[in-house]
Amino acid sequence: MKTHMTHSLKLCLCTIIITAIAGCKSAPKPRALYVPVPEPNLPASANGSIWVPDQFSSYSIGRYVDPHDPGVLHDAHTLYRRETTGRWNLAPAYSLPPVSAEMKHDTIMLRDALTAELNRQRATSEALIAQARTLDQHLRELNAQSQEFHNVLQQSYQLRDQLMLVSNRLESIEGQLRNQQHFSERPASQP
Repeated sequence: MKTHMTHSLKLCLCTIIITAIAGCKSAPKPRALYVPVPEPNLPASANGSIWVPDQFSSYSIGRYVDPHDPGVLHDAHTLYRRETTGRWNLAPAYSLPPVSAEMKHDTIMLRDALTAELNRQRATSEALIAQARTLDQHLRELNAQSQEFHNVLQQSYQLRDQLMLVSNRLESIEGQLRNQQHFSERPASQP
């Protein structure tokens, strides 16, 4: 029994020692990766292009009684409230190249070409709309004719059914007449 207890005690001590050693191991520190970026040469006046300042609004407030102490009267004054706080300007700071006379001429040429293309597209669109209206009108006429044809076809089916009924009735009447003639001729020939 004593050996079993010492064995359990040794096992417990080993577990505590291993846990303590594992707990002492420190986690590896992440290394920061620095990528050198050339610093822009911004003049002091360009600070406005990198920082958007706070925006304030002013409100004129008339006399009022303090809501926390009815014995205190506040005189009319102006209240200033910061609406937005300053922040970094994340918009790219690109400067456009100076516009030359040749670029102005090219811009005018492109604008004229674009206007001509837009006019051509507009005319094409209007022609397509007119064709679509014509096609829609023809489709409506075709639908009306199709409905008319369907109605005529239904009437022809009804007339065929009526004709079959009349034909069957006529055949039965003719059969009855034949039977009557056959019976009337037989007694006359037997005397």
